[in-house]
Amino acid sequence: MRPRNWRVDLTRRKFSREFKTEAVRLVTDRGVAVSQAARDLDLSESVLRRWMRELSAAPAAAFPGNGQMRANLAENAALKKEVVRLRAEPDILKKATALFAREATQDSPPLPSGPSAACRTSHLRKQKRSFDATAAQLAPRPTGRAVSRRSLRQS
Repeated sequence: MRPRNWRVDLTRRKFSREFKTEAVRLVTDRGVAVSQAARDLDLSESVLRRWMRELSAAPAAAFPGNGQMRANLAENAALKKEVVRLRAEPDILKKATALFAREATQDSPPLPSGPSAACRTSHLRKQKRSFDATAAQLAPRPTGRAVSRRSLRQS
């Protein structure tokens, strides 16, 4: 049973790369049992076994330390960021297209809000006919004589 004034130390301990490699060498080179080495170093057996696994898997990349990621984890993080960016691009393009379309429709006269494209095309044809008729009325008529500015003002 623990004494009443006993407190659990909740701070996370940090171990240097050298300490970890020496702890693993204690087990692998000197033949000390994992449980005994863990007790002597005041570690959990699972922590010491994990260190052994990491060091045997990739000795050069084991224990990068101080918040540095292993190469494959850093690459995975960079790829995830790129995926997020690439997924956002179509949304940005859609918004830009809608914005440009809205600006283009504000510059031109509004089309009727009919349900079909046929209604729109017939409306455009009517507009073209009325434009052609107006242009024909404004165009000077050939009379066989020279047209001057004065004669245009009188008509």
